[in-house]
Amino acid sequence: MNETTSDKAGSTPTEDELDAFVSEDTLEMEIDAAELGLDDGASSATLRRLTHTVHLPEDEGARADVVAGRRIPELTRRTARKMALEGHMFVAGDRAPPSRRVAFGESIEFQWYEELPERAQQLRVLASTPRFVYAYKPPGMHTHRLRPNQPLALADLVVREFPECRAAALDHREGGAIHRLDGDTSGVVAFARSRTSWERARAGFEAQRVGKLYLGLARASRPERPWPPEAPRGWGYSISPGALAHERLLVDADGLAALDPAGTLAPRRPAEGFAGEAIELRVPLGQGARRGQVAVRPDGRSSRSLLRPILITNPAENDARALLAIELVSGHRHQARAHLAWLGLPLVGDALYGGGDEAGDEAERATEALRLHAFAIDLSEVFRDERVVLAPVPAGFYDALR
Repeated sequence: MNETTSDKAGSTPTEDELDAFVSEDTLEMEIDAAELGLDDGASSATLRRLTHTVHLPEDEGARADVVAGRRIPELTRRTARKMALEGHMFVAGDRAPPSRRVAFGESIEFQWYEELPERAQQLRVLASTPRFVYAYKPPGMHTHRLRPNQPLALADLVVREFPECRAAALDHREGGAIHRLDGDTSGVVAFARSRTSWERARAGFEAQRVGKLYLGLARASRPERPWPPEAPRGWGYSISPGALAHERLLVDADGLAALDPAGTLAPRRPAEGFAGEAIELRVPLGQGARRGQVAVRPDGRSSRSLLRPILITNPAENDARALLAIELVSGHRHQARAHLAWLGLPLVGDALYGGGDEAGDEAERATEALRLHAFAIDLSEVFRDERVVLAPVPAGFYDALR
């Protein structure tokens, strides 16, 4: 799901032995952002520190980044090394490279300034239960941080109001998130409030028992292609008629209110409520040609998506747009984006998978937001008393339909 926390090597000291060496934010001070040359939009900045004092025999003489990765819960060796190379690590009070060898009794400290823009301080809770907090993730915000000195993420905001979430996941950085969304994707994210809930939910994802419904606004680069499209002949490829497990959310009162909160789609929606039949897509995904990209390939991991066109604008023209409901049965990274691009329906604003309009202006494409929204999550098959939680679409999501 994310970068894996490194194993904490060496013997485990008792709580009494560690009492004086607990890693935590040891200093918080409000300072003038202008003095630091921070963005004008930042209302304040906070000086953050993570500290550890070398006190175990097996750590003496070891590299500072290795010790930090072992002993500071917020860090792995990889993130400690990265922060040291950026100049954030100090050993015995002096800035140090990651290869610096440490002596018994020396302190290892990481320092950075954390900007706190006003908008990042607002947490929007869509629902909360004894087991989970369902939070809204705006586009442009990450689900959680991989390094402490990265911008605030949704998990940080959740932990501020629900501190029990911090210890729910194996990795404290995740804040109990049982799944995550790409940085540019908006929608609902569920955070567990206990380790038991987190483990059961993760097992539910692995068993494909968690319902995840997305909305995607795609470019129909070849609107003349028939629907449903045909899959190429080859091992592991299959496109067949299907049905969305959560199709009712697209027509019931609560679903329509979240799907179209401003009434934008009302004049366009077909009388029957849908523009095309649903299909089931079984197409394997693996490493793509570019870094951070996945691609359809016969030797990839089996991936299953359900798609239904909700409406199509300008179907006879080259700039057609298709609004699709997307249900991800499996949970491969970038699954919706890669599957849609493979079908010739790349998402609007998705430069990584060909979402730009080749005939359009390059600058305009570079600033266009990704139109992918996590509309609903349903954990009721794993937890009987949990209910579907919906996330209303963000403002401007349907602008490309006009």
